[in-house]
Amino acid sequence: MWALARTLCKWTADNHVRIVNIDAGRRSAGVGSLDSSETVGWLSVLSLLVFEINSQLSLIQQVQLVHRQRCNAPLAGAWFDDYRERSDWTYNIAPQEVVIFNFQGNVDQLLQIDRLKLEIAREQIRKAPATDTERQSCFYIDVRRETAGMKIAWHFSRALHLDGTIEKLMKDFLDHLAGASSGIGMRRLITEPE
Repeated sequence: MWALARTLCKWTADNHVRIVNIDAGRRSAGVGSLDSSETVGWLSVLSLLVFEINSQLSLIQQVQLVHRQRCNAPLAGAWFDDYRERSDWTYNIAPQEVVIFNFQGNVDQLLQIDRLKLEIAREQIRKAPATDTERQSCFYIDVRRETAGMKIAWHFSRALHLDGTIEKLMKDFLDHLAGASSGIGMRRLITEPE
């Protein structure tokens, strides 16, 4: 998450970035007749973390600050299934650049760049890879954007081998949104408006 915070600060020319942390510890809880152990982050608790890059604090002090934020954060909200809100908490407290990550096999994000708001919906692992190692080294992202009444979804997957890959992935992702060629082979899916 720290590498991601540094990367976002470089792109936004800002020393502050806020990341909404997802605690998916409740994913084993049953919801009705559903066995939510088959999902990833089905029921998640959200809390806001603030990272300050290039501050006067040492790295250890900054890590301690983030740790205190996590310990002191109220249960800001619990989200169920496809982002149906289960509390009065909203993303209104979030600044323009917010990324929500759940590294348990998938990525859940809400990312706003300038005035373009992207909601990256819950993504279940479609087919279990051959080994647990493969399962942990890949994640999937669904991007949904409402454009002229049409829902446009982009899907891509990429292996995570080193921390630096996160920065490369996010750079490719943001370059793609800016109209650059990302070279990661995305599929464009257009569905009728709901």
